[in-house]
Amino acid sequence: MAELHQERFRHIVVEGASRCDDPDIIGLLERNFETPLPSLFTDFMIKRNGGILQYKFLHPRLPAPDNEFYIQRILTIGQHKSNSANDLIVYSDYQHFNEKLVPRKVVAFALDGRDWPIFLDFTETPHGRVVVHDDCDLLPKPTWIRKSIAYEFRYICDSFDEYIENLVPDVDEPGNEDPI
Repeated sequence: MAELHQERFRHIVVEGASRCDDPDIIGLLERNFETPLPSLFTDFMIKRNGGILQYKFLHPRLPAPDNEFYIQRILTIGQHKSNSANDLIVYSDYQHFNEKLVPRKVVAFALDGRDWPIFLDFTETPHGRVVVHDDCDLLPKPTWIRKSIAYEFRYICDSFDEYIENLVPDVDEPGNEDPI
């Protein structure tokens, strides 16, 4: 099964990743986030642990340029300090998202190009819907977002599988490079 998953994300090049070899990490994550995690997600996180990448998710149902959602860094999984959920997936300054703004079944797994966390939300589905920081009114908001929260978050796809399938390298088209 792991080899099949490896084929599903082989096209995603991640620099500086370090494989997580802790055999207990997935069980700890599932207990701390109170949800079973999809095997494609856990396999991806173990193999692409803590890496840097330049990819974007192309939303298949939105027009350009509103259809591009960037991913820049995979968060590190591993046991740090204690067995609490906030120490298992490390996202430095973004711990307050998990502690104050999002429910236990919402897992930050990456950062976008502006250092906003990208979440996998298991509150309504066992597949986990991907949530990003965005204000596009064409996309649904998570139900756990309170009106008092100044941040805009939106669902961009219904599963981690769909997310992986729609990731493409973020490369500048010829002629669109930043001037020196």
